[in-house]
Amino acid sequence: MEDPNIDESIDAIIENFKAKSNRRVERKLPNGRSVDIQFSFLENGSVIVVTSDISDLKEKEEHLLLQNEEMLKIQGELKGSEQRISKIIESSPDGIITINRGGIIQSFSNSAERAFGYFAEEVIGRNVKILMPKEIALEHDYYLERYFIGQSSSLVGGVRVVDAVRKDGTTFKMELRVEAVEFEDAEALFIGTVRDIT
Repeated sequence: MEDPNIDESIDAIIENFKAKSNRRVERKLPNGRSVDIQFSFLENGSVIVVTSDISDLKEKEEHLLLQNEEMLKIQGELKGSEQRISKIIESSPDGIITINRGGIIQSFSNSAERAFGYFAEEVIGRNVKILMPKEIALEHDYYLERYFIGQSSSLVGGVRVVDAVRKDGTTFKMELRVEAVEFEDAEALFIGTVRDIT
């Protein structure tokens, strides 16, 4: 059964555009449905009107917009969280170094820069072995390759004193604590907290 209110609404839209050139408009009808109306005005004064119900399309569009807004909100929150964590790391008196399972340095804090004499950009992407004497470096990859999250290890957990090497080649005693963190969608990271005890 046709709804007279809808017919009247469409008639009113047509009347409004009779004197104009070809147009395409979207309108919401009294029953809540959305329609796309395309007008083609002919030279003899007649008009061809094509109406399409685009309610489902508009609903999906609104849903996508809401999802996009939610995603932007989450991204903003994550960025804020990352900035807070970064400030905490950079304000720590102890050096903080993160590496992946391959031993490649992922981050290098300000305190780590002061302890080792390297700028972060000089070491990020390089193997952490550059910070160790050769005799320790040879064993390091072996321990990393064989470590599994959750198992006991002499490498992870606890605090120990080790020798370390500065950029200028000098060695110094360093207090080291390593923790392993596993992410669902990424490989494990090892977080090393270092303190120069010389």
